[in-house]
Amino acid sequence: MSTRTLRIFNLYDVLGVFFPGTTLLVGAYILLPGIPDPSSLIQYLGIIVSAFAIGHLLQSYSSFPTGDLKVFDATIQEVQNPSDLAEEWTEDPDTEPPDGAKESIESSDEATDDEASSSDEDSEQAVQNGSEDDSFDPIKSSPGWYLYLIYSFVGPIIGLLRTPNAGGIEDLRNPSRVWRTLNEDYQFEAGRDRYDEMQQVISSRIDDPASPARSYRFQAIRNFHRGTWLAMWILFAVLVGTTAVTWATQYFFRPMIHPLAESYLFSTLPLWLIGVAGIIGVLAFWWQTLQFERLFIRFLITDYVVLLNQNEQVERVQLLFED
Repeated sequence: MSTRTLRIFNLYDVLGVFFPGTTLLVGAYILLPGIPDPSSLIQYLGIIVSAFAIGHLLQSYSSFPTGDLKVFDATIQEVQNPSDLAEEWTEDPDTEPPDGAKESIESSDEATDDEASSSDEDSEQAVQNGSEDDSFDPIKSSPGWYLYLIYSFVGPIIGLLRTPNAGGIEDLRNPSRVWRTLNEDYQFEAGRDRYDEMQQVISSRIDDPASPARSYRFQAIRNFHRGTWLAMWILFAVLVGTTAVTWATQYFFRPMIHPLAESYLFSTLPLWLIGVAGIIGVLAFWWQTLQFERLFIRFLITDYVVLLNQNEQVERVQLLFED
């Protein structure tokens, strides 16, 4: 019974939902005055339930300003056209290969079964070592520098209207193989906006509750960062909004006490230090959201390639056994 109960709350629930909701509740407790301390078991249980409910709301809303970063979409788009050109060229090899076709075939040939099967180990080692291939600079990967700085503060407001595209991942060998397999097995046509379906197919294929894929863990961490980013943004917006109203009232009308003056945080730290901490928190969690968005997509593709290699090895063993 206890094992089944623990399975209800998985890594996504704890990291992606409960922690961001708890962050917003704790932040509101220390920032807003007049919130009473919990004094009974029922109240503590209510706080836990509220943390889960608020966490779900944070994840639901944060998917709007971050959902159109389109790392997966941009990656697949990079390999679609060269792959199609390469197929046309292989049908008539006497002609000169179109631009990108030869490079696509050569890069596909280089990705042997041994290399692809060990790509997940190489990727994990690269993440641990912090190599240059895994570094992500959103200023270079996006069409504008505002993705790194300005969007972290205005994204929750204008993200519903226009979200910046963060670009795809750099190494296209595994994505090229994934695209060919998806196109062969599920008839995804190049140029059609079916990237969400492709990502859902990959996620479903690699899903294993007994042994979750590493991309699932990176997705949970990504959700934790983007949920906490939105929670920090809400707290920072409350701080900026109440301060602006206080200053405007004092300038145009009469002196006014800051609405947060009696809170625990204001009685402990000066306003400027709280503001600096809020800016750092918003920027830090937005940066981590971008980092793990790319890591999640890269490991999602890598996990799918590993699954394809395992299936091919099983088929070889079956053929040898039948012979």
